[in-house]
Amino acid sequence: MYGRPVASTFFKFLTVDLVISGGNYGWNLREGRHAFGPGGTGPREDFIEPIWEYDHQIGKSITGGRVYRGSKQPKLTGKYLYADYGFDQIQCRPIAGCEEINLEGENHGWSGNLSATWQISEKVAVALSQQLPSDFDDENLQVALPSITRLYLSARMMEGLHWHFNYSYSQWKNKGYSFVDYQDNLGLLIGVTNSNRYATGLDYEFNKWRVGVGFSADQAIDSFGGSDYRYRVGGGYQLAERWAVDFTYMYEQYVEKSADISGTTVVKVQNQGSSFSLGLRYLFK
Repeated sequence: MYGRPVASTFFKFLTVDLVISGGNYGWNLREGRHAFGPGGTGPREDFIEPIWEYDHQIGKSITGGRVYRGSKQPKLTGKYLYADYGFDQIQCRPIAGCEEINLEGENHGWSGNLSATWQISEKVAVALSQQLPSDFDDENLQVALPSITRLYLSARMMEGLHWHFNYSYSQWKNKGYSFVDYQDNLGLLIGVTNSNRYATGLDYEFNKWRVGVGFSADQAIDSFGGSDYRYRVGGGYQLAERWAVDFTYMYEQYVEKSADISGTTVVKVQNQGSSFSLGLRYLFK
């Protein structure tokens, strides 16, 4: 059986315990895996430590909880599933209780971009662009955006068929978003590495039709690493001299994010998504 103490603004940590008949969980000498109060103590052999804990910077209250005994998700069998009442920034005081922090403000900055294009031949064109870094900040928030170098290559393979390639290098290391009063426990807001992006695609035009496919791979900049992939299929049809209809389908598959504490996987998620767009285009002359 699993148990979780009722949350209080007086306590610093939220815990999940494996309940054993007659077990000693160290209260009130221990709070979770930490000494509690002036008379607190370190770990002892007669105390049972919690199997999981986190503080109020991550959540507010462990709410509900069930041990999964189903058959549709074998990997979850025997696991304790719960939700947190909230996952945002709060401020707690022993007497006044807790209040959510809502930060508002304005910040200003500038950025720039330099680009050049070379028509190497009738069939091949190359372009290069350089986006300058930029910084925005106020008393609550710091935003540091990276410099990005992009290289484009376009080639006509045959009549109506074009190949495109794009490479970009973004200097995200130590860049990103940081709040004065918020600790990024999961390491998602500040880049830990620079990022490489590769994209390629083919377009083919025949009669009044245009079809194309594309693929891109983006190196993740957070502490989890890995690469995100995107696949595109699209096309269009020329309805009249100035009118055309366009359509695009895109599928995204993000790298799996997982985190372990003491050999136990506590976070494991992989996001996927798809989108479809349909548009009507008019050419002004």
